Amino acid sequence: MRNKLRYISLIGIDKNNTIIQDDTGNYSNCPAEIRTNGIISNLTFIATHDTPQEASRFSYAVHMDFGNQNVTFDNCKLVSFQAPAAGIGLYQDDFITFKNCELLSFADNNFGNFYNLGALYVHSNINPNILNQNLTLINNTIQSKSSNRGSVFLDNIGENGEFNLTAYNNMCYDLSYNKLITLNGITLTPQSFNNNIPQLNF
Repeated sequence: MRNKLRYISLIGIDKNNTIIQDDTGNYSNCPAEIRTNGIISNLTFIATHDTPQEASRFSYAVHMDFGNQNVTFDNCKLVSFQAPAAGIGLYQDDFITFKNCELLSFADNNFGNFYNLGALYVHSNINPNILNQNLTLINNTIQSKSSNRGSVFLDNIGENGEFNLTAYNNMCYDLSYNKLITLNGITLTPQSFNNNIPQLNF
C-alpha cells in the first residue's frame, strides 16, 4: 500500500510527545514509509538499534522512495542512529519540503554501512530524462555524526534528470567534519540564500 498515492496529512499535538519509533535498526522496519500529498507536522520519528535485528541494510527514520508526491514536513524531528534521518528517492513532478525541522543522524562506522550518507540523503530517479524533481529546505537544522560527505548528500544519478534544490535559513553540520556537504548535479534555485553552507547559497 505504500506505493499508492494518498491525500493524507499527519499532525501531532507536539513533536516532543508525539513519537513514532522503531528500535530494530532494520531497513524494512523504518518508523515511517511515506507517499502522500499532504502535511506531516508536529511529529518525531526515531530509528534506533536498541533491540537489533539482523539486516543487510539499516533504517532511516523516514523513507520516501515509492512514487511522486507533494509533501511538507513542518516542525518535525527525524533521528536515526544507524543511517540518514531521511532517505529519499525522487520521481517526476515530486515536491518535497522540510521546514522548521531537525534532521539528526548519529550513525558511525560501528553500525551499518549507511553512516556516510549524512543526515539527509536524497537521490534523483535512476531513470534518464526525469524532470521536475524538487526539494525545498527552509529553516532546518541538519546534523550528522561522522560522514565525510557531510550532513547533506544530494545526488542526481539519472542521466539528463532535473533535480532542483531551494534552500534558505538552514544550519548544516557534521560533528566530525564540521560543515561539509555533497551536491552532485543539483540545480540550485535563485531563492536559495542565508544558509551556513556557501554551496547552498545561489
